[in-house]
Amino acid sequence: MLEADTAAIRAVFDEDGQLPAAIELRRHFVGFIDNATARECARIIAGRTSPKTEPCSVMPLRLDRKR
Repeated sequence: MLEADTAAIRAVFDEDGQLPAAIELRRHFVGFIDNATARECARIIAGRTSPKTEPCSVMPLRLDRKR
């Protein structure tokens, strides 16, 4: 991987976000066939981590309810 390629991917990631960076990565490296893998690699190249999702605080349904 050339430093110019990584700099281009980082610049696009910083300016436009994940999806355009994944498209830029796929433009430089045609071996990526899906956007999910390309996004993950673009995040790694840009030095970012994947967004963390917080667990949902939904109360479970009680199915044994008496009437």
